[in-house]
Amino acid sequence: MSNVQEESPRFIAIDDDPVNNLICKLTIEMVAAKPEILTFTEGASCLDYIQQNYAANRDRRHTILLLDINMPVMSGWEFLERFDNLGEDVKKVFKILSFLLR
Repeated sequence: MSNVQEESPRFIAIDDDPVNNLICKLTIEMVAAKPEILTFTEGASCLDYIQQNYAANRDRRHTILLLDINMPVMSGWEFLERFDNLGEDVKKVFKILSFLLR
């Protein structure tokens, strides 16, 4: 038996619609064991969070990021452009899944 404690999966959802974020959160909770789920309604807020918590070397846990492409303030494409400017050490901990809801 191993003494290594398995980390809870971490997810970040970015969607300008709070209802979509709630549905995403509830769905993840049904399929993942003890997930940590953060939701954002604006890409800029998420980028600030990433810079404060990942880029500052505070956190390097692998994270699945669910990204809505069609958002009014900062589109998913704009988010990806700004995300690409982050350091490689930060970008490598993320798996980004993007989606377009109409």
